[in-house]
This record gives sequence, C-alpha cells and structure tokens, in this order.
Amino acid sequence: MTKNIIIKEISKNNFVYCRNNKNLKTTKGNVIKVEGQDFAQKILNKIEKEKNIKDSNFLKLLFFSSDLDVKQRCIIKKSIIKYLDTDLVCYRANKGTELEKMQSKYWDPYIDFCERSFKLNYKKNYTIMPSIQEISNTDKVVKVLDNMDKYTLTAFFFLVEVTNSIIISLNILYKSVSYNLVWRDCNLEEEYNQLKWGTDEDFKKKLLYKKNFFIDIIDYIKIIKFRKNNGK
Repeated sequence: MTKNIIIKEISKNNFVYCRNNKNLKTTKGNVIKVEGQDFAQKILNKIEKEKNIKDSNFLKLLFFSSDLDVKQRCIIKKSIIKYLDTDLVCYRANKGTELEKMQSKYWDPYIDFCERSFKLNYKKNYTIMPSIQEISNTDKVVKVLDNMDKYTLTAFFFLVEVTNSIIISLNILYKSVSYNLVWRDCNLEEEYNQLKWGTDEDFKKKLLYKKNFFIDIIDYIKIIKFRKNNGK
C-alpha cells in the first residue's frame, strides 16, 4: 500500500520518503532522494493517490529516475537515438490519400516546431522502405538529452517508446499542447483503420493500456514542470 509514507529532511532542502521508519527504496535498492520541500510534497501527494506501489506507473517512473546513473543515461540515450530514422510522423501513407491528408494536417505542425526550436531537419517518407534522416540530427538530439535532468530524461525516454516519436515527445515537453489531441495524433493511422475496417477488441484493450501509461507519464511531467517553475 502507499499509505503511511512520510517525508523526512536528511540535509538542508533534501528529502527522502519513509515508511515504517525505513527509507523508501527503488527495486535496485537506491534511496529516493529529492530536492525541495514543495517538490517532495507534490510527489507524496501523488504517491498517496496510488492504490499500491507494485502496480503504480508513477512510482515506476520515479524509481527509474532515482536509479539513473551515468551508464544508464548512456544506454537510454542510445535507445532514443534509434528512433531518429523510424519516427512515426515521418512515415506517411501514399500521397493524395485521405489518410495522408490527415497526417499532413495533424503531424506537420510537430515537425515545424522541431525545425524552429531545435533546428532538426526531417524528411517525409511515403513508402514502406526505411529512410535515413540527416546525420546532423543525431548531435542535435544528443545535446538536448544531455541538458535534461534525470526526471525529464526518464519522462522523455518513456514518451518516445509510447509515441514512437522523438518529434512528438519534444513537442509534449517543450510546447503547450493538448494531451488529448497528442494522443489522437499518436494513434492516427490505427484509429483510421479501425473506423475504416472495423473494431478489433484486442487492439482496443492494448490501446487502453497504452493510453493509461501515457496519462501517467503526462502526470509525471506536470510534477517535473512544477519543480522547474519553482526553481528546484
């Protein structure tokens, strides 16, 4: 259960979480430490709303952040970079089709933002064959990742895995967006096919599970942004 967890200050403005007089630890045995009392309280408020620790996606994200070391950061940065050539929004349906027009309408603004804000140059692919993006994108994305703290990098890593898109994930983190619309855009082709060819119940279940995780990541990001806005 997530009840009976308290905050304890271990040094000036540094806090840990305790339950039954024991520090709350990750599955790897690392003590969860955070900086800033308001930030610590925000996390505790969220923890107390979770039904249990084992099934909490929020706590999985928090634990993952707390376990991040130099080696793990390198591993997940490499995992993220692999999406540069397979980014969801770069692969389009045949030109002129109904789906392609929808993709242009909903996806192009995500690319435009990344071009303006991060100088990323993306090519659209209208075939099923793999496409190689500009090599300069790698260094630019790595620079963005290197500037992320452990909480932001954790959120970004899982966002990329859920959305299959570095482009959309950058928009979520650095632009004011509607998360409901982003979710629609992440699943544009799947939803289009469902409407056109009929509903697949197994697909709906998998999509709901995926959406729940997406929502938990967004909640995590909101707490991260609270921390940054309060100078922590």
